[in-house]
Amino acid sequence: MMKQANILVVDDEEDIREAIKDSLSEADFNVYKATTGDEALEIVKNNAINLVILDINMPGLDGFSVLRRLRQSDSIPVIMLSVRQDETDKLEAIQLGADDYLTKPFIVENLLKHVKAILQRGPRSFTKHIYVYDDGYLKIDAKNRLIFKEGREIKLAPKEYDLLILLAGNTQGIVTYDMLLRQIWGEEYADAKYILQDHINRLRKAIEQEPHKPQYIINVPKAGYRFKPNS
Repeated sequence: MMKQANILVVDDEEDIREAIKDSLSEADFNVYKATTGDEALEIVKNNAINLVILDINMPGLDGFSVLRRLRQSDSIPVIMLSVRQDETDKLEAIQLGADDYLTKPFIVENLLKHVKAILQRGPRSFTKHIYVYDDGYLKIDAKNRLIFKEGREIKLAPKEYDLLILLAGNTQGIVTYDMLLRQIWGEEYADAKYILQDHINRLRKAIEQEPHKPQYIINVPKAGYRFKPNS
């Protein structure tokens, strides 16, 4: 885990904000605080933030809106907080690029464990696959994190990009559901196959000529997926 990591806590409830801040400070983290979405985005813009703890239910710019804006240009890990236990909220948060989701009320010590787990992950193993794939239609520049389709750059959500890199970096074999979920979302999402399927569908829509007849991302029934180069 990186020492003296900078963590931003975004919550309009002072009691919760201060409780999280005190726990993180005791664990030797540097803590920034924000009460609104706009304030949070300004802090991220002007400081080297390593992780954001972000409440969904805030007046003005809510947590989902903040996360969308963060993911337009940044891949900072984000833990979402919410009083709502609706699975659709959790799914939306993950789809937008959240790394974790906790429901209020929660034990602050448990949140601290999640923070440490995310920071301890470090670079995902798939980021070691530094290569360029180019078949004339699809180009993957992993070193510079750029994707092109028919010569035009396309933007992928962070986890869609991570999926593509992990799959394309394993062209000789199957990448299992378990490996994809553990590598990209973490151990706590090892059984969340529905999240993986949703992101695969989004990725196919972004890169395939015919998403319903994929040429690149191929299903391996009851096992996982594989990337098929276009030769």
